[in-house]
Amino acid sequence: MNDTIKDLDAALADADAALAIQFCSKVLRKPLNSQYMMVEQRRKLLRELGVDADRLGAVDYTQKLVSTRIQGFCSMYQEFMKKTVDLKREMGFDTHRVRSGILVEVA
Repeated sequence: MNDTIKDLDAALADADAALAIQFCSKVLRKPLNSQYMMVEQRRKLLRELGVDADRLGAVDYTQKLVSTRIQGFCSMYQEFMKKTVDLKREMGFDTHRVRSGILVEVA
């Protein structure tokens, strides 16, 4: 489970960067894949948004990168949730209980 949490944390950082890239493009109207913005300007803008630009490396900030990073986070989150349910079962907790036709999650 520790490895899954570390992987989820890394995927979350990637998704955070991807959302910052989208924010720059859609809200600030400063697409980071622009040929008119120098690499250091891109990285500075990301750092100002709280993104670890070094983590992204020297990549082109394209829509494909954004999609890949978001999908990666979604996959890791689903894996984390599955392992959480499996861990609850192993520890002897019911993960779901039906009460009056309403599904209630319990820990």
